[in-house]
Amino acid sequence: MSYFDIKAVSSSSLSYIDSESGGSPRLFIKFLNGELDEKPSKSFETGTLIHEELLEPGKLDIVPSDTPGPKTQEIIDALWNRLYGDIPLNEECILMQLADLQDETWEAVIPPDFYPKYALHTKINRIVKEGGMYWNALHSTRGKKIVDPATYHVVQGCIESIKMHPVATQLILERGYNAFDETKEELEIQFETEVIGDAGIPVTIPIKAKIDRILISHEHKAITLVDLKTTAKPIGRFDETLSMYKYYRQLAWYKWCLEEAYPEYTVSEVYIVAVQTNKEYPSDVFKIDDTWLRVGSKEIDDLLGRIAFHMSNNNWGNSMEIQNGCIHSLVYNGPEDI
Repeated sequence: MSYFDIKAVSSSSLSYIDSESGGSPRLFIKFLNGELDEKPSKSFETGTLIHEELLEPGKLDIVPSDTPGPKTQEIIDALWNRLYGDIPLNEECILMQLADLQDETWEAVIPPDFYPKYALHTKINRIVKEGGMYWNALHSTRGKKIVDPATYHVVQGCIESIKMHPVATQLILERGYNAFDETKEELEIQFETEVIGDAGIPVTIPIKAKIDRILISHEHKAITLVDLKTTAKPIGRFDETLSMYKYYRQLAWYKWCLEEAYPEYTVSEVYIVAVQTNKEYPSDVFKIDDTWLRVGSKEIDDLLGRIAFHMSNNNWGNSMEIQNGCIHSLVYNGPEDI
């Protein structure tokens, strides 16, 4: 089971209940019931590719020039994982031809929204015609991730930029000028927390997080949290990006999760290594002040309180304010002479 298959509340899923991010109780209960696919964003995927290629160079390759469209590629990826995903790399992998696969195999990976008016065999023929080269490429590059040429060059450009930044290199690849005893990458944390809901009723909320990197000092019982971010916006205005995408809340979430997983340790410092995905890929390091993390923690408490409210009364039809009879008051703060 992948991280995204685990049904628990993550930092990103808070947006489903956050009205400022377009969320609502109805949207959140769809997520909670598994009716929404918690798929990684394009930015998240690019950042993950950069991090993986930094840690294991040579794991990335370019897809063939006639790569199929995104939907067909997604189906073939699912098909590959179904048939060959569990075979160890040191074992021989004999490739089956797409045209030889049984209908039942195709039905398991073709989603309902893929040309819904077409018959199954018409869909299969289309996938076989469009995706044959890509299917063969998955086999020939087994053990690697293959991406389109544009993504490949962005990833390589960002990696080169990070490696040219001495502090970023220490935080992402080294041990912080040997100040730390241990590092962990792609750290997954899961636990449950109890929050008071409506009428004082306690509810249990499952929590999860996946953290890019931590550096651990066992001597000082201290953890430094490091997060890699990509941005298409000017890196010189990263403070705006931090606020716009609520990265401060995500980092406060990670800090909380680390404190739960390592109760005897203190998360003493929090950093973002940011790299711009255009215009020669400038990179920089930002230390996130506790003032930002406190704001993030306050938002987390408020949003978990909302989730607990709806879980305790099992009413996801309207917001907490509407259920409590609240009417919002909007006050004019413009010029008085109008």
